[in-house]
Amino acid sequence: MNSGEYRENLRHGGTLVINQRGWSIKYYFAGPDLRYDGEFITISSSNVPTFIIAFKNNYKKLQELKKTIPIGGNFDIIGECGMHIGLGSFYGVTIAKWYNHLSNGNIPVKNESDLTIVITDYEYCIKKAEEIKNLLFNN
Repeated sequence: MNSGEYRENLRHGGTLVINQRGWSIKYYFAGPDLRYDGEFITISSSNVPTFIIAFKNNYKKLQELKKTIPIGGNFDIIGECGMHIGLGSFYGVTIAKWYNHLSNGNIPVKNESDLTIVITDYEYCIKKAEEIKNLLFNN
């Protein structure tokens, strides 16, 4: 049986990681500045379908909150799967407490296009992982 690891960067910023033991999606999020430690997050293959549903539901919650919270206000809540839903300086849905343009982590889901990218990436991971595992590890 072969050993090794396959890694692929995803459009939304996560990394698909496949090895003999299975697969996952990994992230690193830098803190908002150097005073804060970064955050590592791993989503195991068995949890990916749950995260797809959570992103959809949390984005829907973001849209509801947008109608309620006054413009210019800051508001942050924890949604499904521990995701952060923020209005104000940290706007959008993300799986990390904070994010910035320098993070090697997921883009915040701010609109339908962002949501589509993340969900498409997650669905791609499910298919790609099976292909790679069969190709590399079942010979």
